[in-house]
Amino acid sequence: MTMHEAIARFFVGSHALVQGDHRPAVAGSRRARFGIMTMGTDEADAEGRCRDALARLEPGGYLAIVLDLGHVSRIRRLAGAIRAPRSIARAERVLARAGAEPSGRYGVEPDLDAPTVVYQLGGDAARYAEDNLLLGARPWAVAAMCRVLRLWLGCDPSLGAILVVGRKP
Repeated sequence: MTMHEAIARFFVGSHALVQGDHRPAVAGSRRARFGIMTMGTDEADAEGRCRDALARLEPGGYLAIVLDLGHVSRIRRLAGAIRAPRSIARAERVLARAGAEPSGRYGVEPDLDAPTVVYQLGGDAARYAEDNLLLGARPWAVAAMCRVLRLWLGCDPSLGAILVVGRKP
């Protein structure tokens, strides 16, 4: 199962399987219920790609914009964490302009290639995951810095990615 299929199953469940080939109906198939895209640097380009992706989805389908926080050095990861609130707002703006209804923000741990934990940010699931499922004991200085970053980000800084999800009306 690919990363795309694993994330799609999380949002649309096993009932989204295409008859006969036992794979989720994802963007590119004839009955797409879920699509996933990266943001990029150009907001206008991202908006156009978002409109195209939404056009391929059936009504009620979901489109996720990925904000990848992993696979980089610690310094670049910290810089990405500092920019994350602005990037999340940008992704939500792109989805709204393309015509999607906001569906939520989700944290992915450890990364998109092998998602082990996927949870909705900002609620009870986030508190439980951050307290019990993510990285264990940390030195006190690191733990203090992570608490500060958690307040800034709105999620644990050890996440591999954030998914900003919109639903096609």
